[in-house]
Amino acid sequence: MDNRNLWIEFASHPGVVQGGLCTASNLTRRQLFNILNVAFRPSGGFDITRRGSTTPLPVTDDLVEPDHYVLSSTIPGQAVTASDEQYYRRTLSRSDTGRDETFRHDVRQRDGRCVITGRVNHNAGMGLWRGFEAAHVFPLALSMIFSSCAFSNVITDSRGINSPNNGLLLRSDIHQMWDGYEFAINPDDDYRVYSFSANTTEYHGTVLNDVCRQPEDTHRVYDVVLRWH
Repeated sequence: MDNRNLWIEFASHPGVVQGGLCTASNLTRRQLFNILNVAFRPSGGFDITRRGSTTPLPVTDDLVEPDHYVLSSTIPGQAVTASDEQYYRRTLSRSDTGRDETFRHDVRQRDGRCVITGRVNHNAGMGLWRGFEAAHVFPLALSMIFSSCAFSNVITDSRGINSPNNGLLLRSDIHQMWDGYEFAINPDDDYRVYSFSANTTEYHGTVLNDVCRQPEDTHRVYDVVLRWH
């Protein structure tokens, strides 16, 4: 069953739904613009209007109301189109290599808690991490893409994709939602969580715990991989 409550159309194709979201009740107009600027890339930008209105939405921190919205190019004669940025499905990757164990150890030691919910692992001192998982931001299964996208030039740790710079400690259920692209973290909006699913709306607007992003920490998670996700 479709649980979207916000739909997007192009002014050049009225009545044709191009996409939609299950929005959180605290989604702001500014955040909606941020999301749509990733999904749609017209040169010169676009205006957003509610269907049936001619007044563009201002980029403010006012809340977005569920409705049909229309995108129109700010340059006369140009059409809005979907972004050509490649979507990569995340697949389950299992490995028992020493590099993966080091990745888990470093992420656990750095974070000590789920960096989305803030839940602390009080059993860490006993070496028990049940319910907590070290998650790759850029998927381990896409290691070849990691290299071709030049992330290896940014993350200079010799472990590459298995560096803690590419990791977050998450509660197990949150990890599954992360792998399903049900939410993202925007480092350009004070590291706020952006929800795309009914299961993650309660976390929308939550700020990524700063334990994983201390500027002086060489093991901190890198903004560049958060932007990719």
